[in-house]
Amino acid sequence: MVQTRVTLWLTYGTVTGGTAAAAGSLVKQLGGNLMGYVFILELDFLKGRAKLDAPAHTLLSSQHKWESYTTSLQY
Repeated sequence: MVQTRVTLWLTYGTVTGGTAAAAGSLVKQLGGNLMGYVFILELDFLKGRAKLDAPAHTLLSSQHKWESYTTSLQY
């Protein structure tokens, strides 16, 4: 009997893609079959998706740079 491990990485968000890529690599090293990544938020302008080696799906994405958020939050 052949066992198959299928993994879908789900996390709150991706910025540079480094953490998700490392988690995907670990899943593969442990014998898993990485089917894809799911993010609640993606900051598109940082291009973190380019580091991922499986399909990525995002609920919310942002093209705005972080500086625009920090300046609008000043008191």
